[in-house]
Amino acid sequence: MKKLLFIAGSFLTLSSTMAQKQIESVLAQPKMIPALEERIQNPSHSNAASRGGMVVFTEDFDNGFAGNNGIGAWIPYDNSGDTSIWMLANATSPNGAYSANAAVMASTTASNGWIIFDADFFQGGPITAANPVVDVSGWLQSPMIDCSQLTSVLVDYEQYFRYCCFPMSPLTVEVSVDNGGTWVVFPGHGDFSPAANSGSANPLNTVVDISCVAAGQTSVLIRFGFNTANAAGYSHYFWGLDDISVYGNPKANDIELRQVTNGDVFSVWEYRLTPMEQKITAADGGLLVGAIYRNVGYNDQPNVNVNIEIIDGAGNVVHSQTENIGTVASYANAPECPAFVNDTLYVTTNWEPTAVGSYIINITMSSDSTDETPANNVLSREIEFSADEYGHDDTVLDIEILPTQVDGSNPVEYEATGVGNFYHFPYEGSTAYGITALIGPSTSSDAYLQTFLINATGGLNTAPSVEASNEFMVFPAMIGATGTEPFYYLPFTDAAQVLAGEVYFAGIATDLSAMDDPNYTSSYELTFLAQGNSDSDNSTAQLERAGDNSFVWFTSRSYSPAVRLILSNRVSVDEVNDETLKTFQLFPNPAVTVSTVRYELNKAAAVAYEVRDIQGKLVSYSNLGVQPIGINTIELAVAEWQVGQYEISLVVEGKRMFTRSLQVVK
Repeated sequence: MKKLLFIAGSFLTLSSTMAQKQIESVLAQPKMIPALEERIQNPSHSNAASRGGMVVFTEDFDNGFAGNNGIGAWIPYDNSGDTSIWMLANATSPNGAYSANAAVMASTTASNGWIIFDADFFQGGPITAANPVVDVSGWLQSPMIDCSQLTSVLVDYEQYFRYCCFPMSPLTVEVSVDNGGTWVVFPGHGDFSPAANSGSANPLNTVVDISCVAAGQTSVLIRFGFNTANAAGYSHYFWGLDDISVYGNPKANDIELRQVTNGDVFSVWEYRLTPMEQKITAADGGLLVGAIYRNVGYNDQPNVNVNIEIIDGAGNVVHSQTENIGTVASYANAPECPAFVNDTLYVTTNWEPTAVGSYIINITMSSDSTDETPANNVLSREIEFSADEYGHDDTVLDIEILPTQVDGSNPVEYEATGVGNFYHFPYEGSTAYGITALIGPSTSSDAYLQTFLINATGGLNTAPSVEASNEFMVFPAMIGATGTEPFYYLPFTDAAQVLAGEVYFAGIATDLSAMDDPNYTSSYELTFLAQGNSDSDNSTAQLERAGDNSFVWFTSRSYSPAVRLILSNRVSVDEVNDETLKTFQLFPNPAVTVSTVRYELNKAAAVAYEVRDIQGKLVSYSNLGVQPIGINTIELAVAEWQVGQYEISLVVEGKRMFTRSLQVVK
């Protein structure tokens, strides 16, 4: 693995991201109803002819496996015994028990035929004792293609798929230049974020650079492989293929930024919202910024510079630095073949925020060559440092995660469901008080839900410890109709102190006891709003039924649910005894030198505060005058206070509104 400068820069695919931090792998039962809301990737390429480059092969399957390419026939193989998993799609494809209501492929030339690896249809109906799961594998091999005139070789195809039952993708593009004696294997899932049971875009246009093995070769075989490694656990759903072309790369110089990160997505996690008490201090390296990028031209790019800017909410550049990473090789010239799809650079900025608020990380890449598409050399990520909120999701909540319906139940019953995210804590001293969430509009109005915080250091499915939890009945304020509503605060029954270095998992479920009861069902539908195609750091898990009939947490989801962990004792809506005060928080708590009082007013009001010790003696009092609507803060200098517990009260419009306990330690 190649090491770059500064912290670590590794040539890694996004699927490698998932594999490296896989907490557990379990054999998943396919969902009874495909979650169409999870089909979230978008096609991003035009056809080969319009992109330039010498085209040496095209196929639209107008003549089925016999080929419509002017060279020869395709050779299908699968482990069915009669090559029946591969087939020319028909008007009802895909047509298995678990994918029959999926859409037909919408490729450019779908009307004249497309090919499908219909694993679900091959299984022959729902899984039962008499019809057990059968793992499948297969490949579809092209005729011999002459690439001798090409100094770079791209394979361009449209695909549509869903696979089961591990998050790592079983889809590959494999290349041989010795008549099938040996094969070089490339990832075939394109820009899809690997996740079992989730479907791709329809179609997902994908381009794979095979230059390192095929450039200048006269006899090139290409095959599309489904689980050619014969790994256990891949059994259901489908893979559609159409409109395949092979051509020379038309771009000479093109560096492309793929993702900006504010954390190490390969080793821990990144967060869009980070509480100030858990920010990485400048003394410990400050904010870690990552750039995931690739060279998609056929020339090496010399003297590549990466400029990093951090911009505050007022538009001020609060940090700037430039790093040089030298030459970035093309796929054809990379030291490995196949080359890793993406390069990653991590940079310690030695910057830390001084105030809560939103910040923009802006990255610009440049080299000595004139880039042909400079628009993809610049990329930004918005993050937020909050008073008390830890979260992965963005402000765009564009999908709804649905529970699995129990097959044939009348009235309708639903299997156990749940979603959540992983968290870690660089520093000691934080306490988890609850979560904020926004559940989906399809949720039953009288549903029950359970919130929880789990210590998952030893694994999420191996007797994890539930550190905190609570139960709630759903009411309208919790439900989001558009995904833009405010998150709703759901406190735990008892707060839980979290430890530095431990792994925690926080979220919502119908009932965690379902993990001990494979027969658990609910008459209530509980759904979750989420940000689609956003979880590239494997921070999300979903509660679903596994192949052994138990309910387990599946990691490597491709979305981020609208669930955040709260590190202060907020005023929940039903606790506020006056409409003037909306929230009241203390952080950090316990405190050593300074603690911040953060409160939010629904309207401008006269505010004072008082501090009393545990005997009720007044320690401090200040009249702040009329404070504006919105969020306001008070700094309490506690360094000279005695160790112990204090009561902090806000006095709004002349009456004490709410009191919080503050622990002072040394």
